[in-house]
Amino acid sequence: PYEKDSGSADRLFRQYVDQMCTRLESQEGVKDLVARATQEFRSLIDVSLPRRPLVGINGEIFLRSNDFSNAHLVRCCEAAGLEVIVSPMAEWMKYVARRNVEDAIRDKRIFKLVLNSVMERFQEYSERSIESACSGFVESDPPTKHLLHYSRLWLSSKCGSEAVLSIGSGVEWMENPKFAGVISVMPHGCMPGGIVAAMSEKFSSMYQKPWINVTFDGIMESANITRIQNFAEIIRFCREESGRPAANARELLASVH
Repeated sequence: PYEKDSGSADRLFRQYVDQMCTRLESQEGVKDLVARATQEFRSLIDVSLPRRPLVGINGEIFLRSNDFSNAHLVRCCEAAGLEVIVSPMAEWMKYVARRNVEDAIRDKRIFKLVLNSVMERFQEYSERSIESACSGFVESDPPTKHLLHYSRLWLSSKCGSEAVLSIGSGVEWMENPKFAGVISVMPHGCMPGGIVAAMSEKFSSMYQKPWINVTFDGIMESANITRIQNFAEIIRFCREESGRPAANARELLASVH
């Protein structure tokens, strides 16, 4: 959302994805590509542009990551004047590794415990190694234990679905003053998404920030776009009217659900 020339970030992204795929197919390293991409992406930023309200998107793992499935949700948010961070797909893989470790401890299976502990450490090391090439340009993805710390008061880590991760990341964002709100996505009728949706209004009331839940069922419609636009307007209004009485703020936040 801060690029100097519209579309330049997309073009550069596609260029480097193609290069990285070629490297990976030939089993070559990509850290030098990541470092070079970091410098080029930095050069695209117009530092004179004002910062937009930052929101986090979590929810069903595939849906939130696939532009076609979520009807280009990130684009809709940016068109509404927001900056967006999407929970990474790797979050699920790390959660699976953590659950395997917990199950091995419960079942007293030493070999499984050692194997999955090593796998978990290797995943973390690989991720941090690539991140180091970005020289602080990208936000570090939080470790699974970090997210479970935020969700443990509300849902057991043994839940086994993305609900525990969405609640963890969502509560973390709500407590972080850098974030202005949360959007959770789910397929129509998704049970884990329903758990998150049922609890989100409570979190919104607790932290006095908007948290909305957006459902997708593959049908082209405009209701979600309208909800995103209303969500963005409420965030801007809350910022401009931060001195309003708490009762009025609660009424405004309740209207977004």
